[in-house]
Amino acid sequence: MSRRNVVVVGGILLVAACNSDLGRLAQSVVNEIKGAPAKASAKISEGLKTFWKEVQTVPTTVTAAVQKLPTRGTRALKKLNQRLLAYRLKAFKYSFPADSLSECATAGLAGVGDAFCDTDSDGRSLVVFCADDGVYALAANIFDEKAACAEVDDQVDVVTPPATMVDETIMAETEFAADSGSECPADDEGMAACQGTYAIVCTSGKLVELDCSTWNDGKERATCGTLSGAVTCGFDE
Repeated sequence: MSRRNVVVVGGILLVAACNSDLGRLAQSVVNEIKGAPAKASAKISEGLKTFWKEVQTVPTTVTAAVQKLPTRGTRALKKLNQRLLAYRLKAFKYSFPADSLSECATAGLAGVGDAFCDTDSDGRSLVVFCADDGVYALAANIFDEKAACAEVDDQVDVVTPPATMVDETIMAETEFAADSGSECPADDEGMAACQGTYAIVCTSGKLVELDCSTWNDGKERATCGTLSGAVTCGFDE
């Protein structure tokens, strides 16, 4: 899935730092930024693409029974990533009361292909979706123990979070970051990824976007990279 500029190879985070001035490719940064940025960060113009990585593994088991019936409530309603339909036999099919109206409508789903993320009483992350024969729940943990349901590129998908924490210096500067408008689960708190010159950070349940290029040491603009194993803003020269 990953459409972001971050690739994990052999446990090493490779970051494509798309600095329009130098076009350099930074695997890591050498000197961390100091002081506050020159201006408050703007939101990524094309919108936040990905923070999570699409799960590539095949489910190893079948979703266990879900005790409570799903209701969307205030959860966002999006389209299901169609690749997940291949795993319908691995999903749990809800049984609704006989006097229910449309099963999908009862669950808060408008039609076939609509989906939302839910959590059951055991804390499992679920993808709830409407199919042509009813409502299904697909547990994220049957793909990977760290997987979760999340909204990626306006679709509901099963994904895994970044494995890299944000540097404490950058976490302290998130007041200068722009709110991406996307939420992140509590388990992702402090996780971060690079997208071009931006550091994407999960903090207080939200994904925020901090533009590293707003720091300038007089010779070059900073970019996003890793330093001592943590995502940060810095200079690679």
